[in-house]
Amino acid sequence: MFLYCKVHGEMKPAGTAGWFAYPLPGFEGRQTGPGLLMTAQHVIAGIRMASTDDGKVHIRVNTVERGTKFIKSELGDWYQPDRAIDVSILTAASDLLVSDNSLEFGAWFLGQNVARAETILTEGIGIGDEAFIVGLFHRHAGRDRNEPIVRVGNIASMPNAPVPLGGGREAHAILIEARSIGGLSGSPVFVHMGYSRWSEGAVMQSGTPTPFLFLGVIHGHWNAAADEVDAASGVNENEPLNTGIAVVVPAEVIMSRVLDPLMAEVAEIRRRTTPSDG
Repeated sequence: MFLYCKVHGEMKPAGTAGWFAYPLPGFEGRQTGPGLLMTAQHVIAGIRMASTDDGKVHIRVNTVERGTKFIKSELGDWYQPDRAIDVSILTAASDLLVSDNSLEFGAWFLGQNVARAETILTEGIGIGDEAFIVGLFHRHAGRDRNEPIVRVGNIASMPNAPVPLGGGREAHAILIEARSIGGLSGSPVFVHMGYSRWSEGAVMQSGTPTPFLFLGVIHGHWNAAADEVDAASGVNENEPLNTGIAVVVPAEVIMSRVLDPLMAEVAEIRRRTTPSDG
């Protein structure tokens, strides 16, 4: 889904949000869990700064009638559980989006479909594996429908050491060889597992339930500084040059430090408020 803000009466694209369903601990088998929207926190911060009209996050969704619809959400409803992680979550997404039966979309189910630490180890996920970014290209968002683009790249580095992000900040992040742009901030990233993997010196059948696993969320990319551009390349040194390396907030970090604790709180509240069968 695409996120917009209203600037002087005009809707301006701001970034991408992934629509996910999360399995609640303690409620397995009885429900798929609440739906939530996830994006990069800096997208929400950018909307807060840029919106001149209503200070709201506008969610653009596709409708059954083959058109689009904007749904308003409050800035205060977007929750950043950990300031060190560039992720913001709209936990009230189900209430906003599912209540209108005219909407048409499916949620990516965050069950076993996540590249968590154990899966990365057992499946040998790492450098060279294909990665897919799904999100907004602001120059072609789609006139009548949301038209996401898919950028394909490869994992270039795993989060073994902190990555400098600028401004004195650093984070454990996955680097992928793929060009990221402004509208892709907050986009979900998936790693392609294939149906077989090279493991322990042999070709083995992949043990994952799907050939695609949620790898993380796009944080951004670096532009090359003027003194890093080869003068013989013909590139105007006064124009930013995308290095082609995108920064991904790892799914393992998002799950273990954000979603697992958050959903444990939600599950506890539901346990207290759900009548017992007896």
